[in-house]
Amino acid sequence: MHRARLILPVLFCTAFSDVGIAQYFNRAVFLGREEEGIRRDFNQNAEYFLNRFSYLQPPWRRSDLNRFGPGMDYAVGSVTSREFTVEARFQYRQPLNELVAIHFNMLQSENQDTRYTRTAAEFEFTLTDDIALFLMGEGVATKGEDDLSLGFYLGNRQDNGLRFSTTLVDAVGSKLVDQSYSKRPIGLMLSGWTGRPGQSQLGFELASQLPLELDEIDLGRTFELERHIGSVTSQLVLHPRDRIVTELEIEYTEKERTPLDPLDPELESLRRNYLAVTSEWWHGEADGSQVSVGVQYRHKNEDGYRPNDPSETLRAKRSEWLGFVRSKIPLRDEWSFEPSLYAGHVDLTERVGTDRNEKYNGFQGKAGVALLYEFTENAEILLNVMMELDRSKFGGGSIQFVTYF
Repeated sequence: MHRARLILPVLFCTAFSDVGIAQYFNRAVFLGREEEGIRRDFNQNAEYFLNRFSYLQPPWRRSDLNRFGPGMDYAVGSVTSREFTVEARFQYRQPLNELVAIHFNMLQSENQDTRYTRTAAEFEFTLTDDIALFLMGEGVATKGEDDLSLGFYLGNRQDNGLRFSTTLVDAVGSKLVDQSYSKRPIGLMLSGWTGRPGQSQLGFELASQLPLELDEIDLGRTFELERHIGSVTSQLVLHPRDRIVTELEIEYTEKERTPLDPLDPELESLRRNYLAVTSEWWHGEADGSQVSVGVQYRHKNEDGYRPNDPSETLRAKRSEWLGFVRSKIPLRDEWSFEPSLYAGHVDLTERVGTDRNEKYNGFQGKAGVALLYEFTENAEILLNVMMELDRSKFGGGSIQFVTYF
């Protein structure tokens, strides 16, 4: 059974879906020069990652690591007073006959470079009960920017699944105007899961954008990119009512922009390393009450070096420790109370040149009060309000509707 989540924002929303394990899109591939430049196009302040994590669904509402099935998630969360973060997934599969099925896939998400919305149509060709081939196209109006993915799926769709894909980014690159690839962009992805809900499970996703070189003829420069993103989530059953949930996310990115003029101030190279580790103990009782206690560590280095314009050289470093408690307390009939607490330390330094410097080293925290109403076992609505702990300030509110199909 798969979830469909509809988030209705009220003031600042605080619902946010979990890290996508075993989905259909390669999150590392190059999205095109209009969608991403050499530096990220949005702010990551001291509260950014705390906000994203505090919007994460508790483990009892995201216990199935299989993300290959049809379903829909839509979540909106506040990361600044002016910006939301959006995570959405829609996957639909329609068999055409015994051997062929068509999929429609949509992913709205973000990485450390940009925010994006991607849609694709996919044909799946069944060879045996456990093996299928697929061909997926991400089409846009500009023909030269269409991506084509092909690969295979292994698994019985109940206990395990493994999907490998090769993506030809800008598959018909010859149709691009004022730009061409001197090194073709190819993406590789391996993702999968094993284990049923209620049992120990493991899900993973390994995505790469192999090195590419794009000649931006109209701008008189070359753009190079290599990016690798990986994530692993495990749920280890210690006892029928106790589990340890562990998540790991890593990224390594290299970018370079090289103008024809070696003295051009736009000459820049960028390097990024990113790591996040979360471990959480989750306990459930027979009456439906739940509690989880966990800790998270996050580290990120980002350097954008401009030798001809030191005033624009970027140096960013952050290190975070976060402890958290989340719970579900049944009240009466279909009502439940879901309080949560997040608190930790953030050490952030971001410097551009010598004049623009953002530095934060101190405490960050949030507390949430949520009320859950379950219409049936397949539908529920959540009303949530959050407060910041490091200062007296409203931390967000949301209404979330969840149903299954």
